Amino acid sequence: MKLLKTSLALMMIGISTWGQALTPLTPQNTNNPPLATKQVAGFYHIPLGSFQVTALYDGYVNLPTTIFKGEKPATLEKLLQSGYVDYKNGIQTSVNAYLVNTGSHLVLIDSGAAKCFGDALGSIEENIQAAGYRPDQIDTVLLTHLHPDHACGISPVEGEKAFKNATIYVNKLEADFWLNPANLQKYPEAKQATFKEAFAATARVLKPYQDSQQYKTYQAGDLIIDGIKIIPTYGHTVGHTSYLVESGQQQLLVLGDVVHNHSLQFQRPDINLDFDFDAKQAIQIRQQQFTEAAKTGRLVAGAHLPFPGIGHIRQLGKNRFEWLPVDYNPVLKPAQP
Repeated sequence: MKLLKTSLALMMIGISTWGQALTPLTPQNTNNPPLATKQVAGFYHIPLGSFQVTALYDGYVNLPTTIFKGEKPATLEKLLQSGYVDYKNGIQTSVNAYLVNTGSHLVLIDSGAAKCFGDALGSIEENIQAAGYRPDQIDTVLLTHLHPDHACGISPVEGEKAFKNATIYVNKLEADFWLNPANLQKYPEAKQATFKEAFAATARVLKPYQDSQQYKTYQAGDLIIDGIKIIPTYGHTVGHTSYLVESGQQQLLVLGDVVHNHSLQFQRPDINLDFDFDAKQAIQIRQQQFTEAAKTGRLVAGAHLPFPGIGHIRQLGKNRFEWLPVDYNPVLKPAQP
């Protein structure tokens, strides 16, 4: 009997100990830490020969699927779904700019939207500083074209220059078009209301640089900065221009708005945007530049590709391509020539 009582007591101790073992060892956090509300600053450096290129994030805009033309809506949706793109409330589309440090020049390619398209944009100046630079160190701004999401950042406050020591460069064809309000009539009547503000914004943001003689136009074949070539890519706008940055054996082609969406237009370069000025020419240019990039293996950067918007293009077939974004690289020393 005594043995039975001892066994039962030991059994109860074991059960009690087992129950205690199930109690969580980590104490409950009674501070209720809040969820994070911000990401890290929007910049990313890459070496390019002896240059350094910094991608800058301005923010995002939601593009409706109806803005893409050239294919049935059901096909567009399948392409977006294959890329795991959430498009129900519009396609979240990055707005990027690129800073090129050549060692002797600090060149900004495009300037973001400032507040021309709402509060989700306008972070270029903030991210320039986060990247280790000051806006007044920039001596050259090259604009791919004069749509507000690329040009408004040069003068986010009317009458004031964001880059007080920089000269602004624009393709002459592009400048002549957007600085003449009469050209609004060249758009179909249904689109004129959309583009009316773009003409007004162009005049507004360029004026402070014109007043201080810090505004110049160029033509195809001109040389503005050693190591940066002008590449005419007309179609999206009258004078849309891309820029080929070269140092040593390294190349980066900043495409501007040659491409707007990685899930649609790499697989189907014939899908265009509703507000392309010349859709046929824009498609031809896209196919041409994608083919050349795939052939040469050069890096490319897109103003509306997912940030940092830098990567390679691989050709899968005739006019079928794939976007390959760069891997994160913590090494910032210049690449070997």
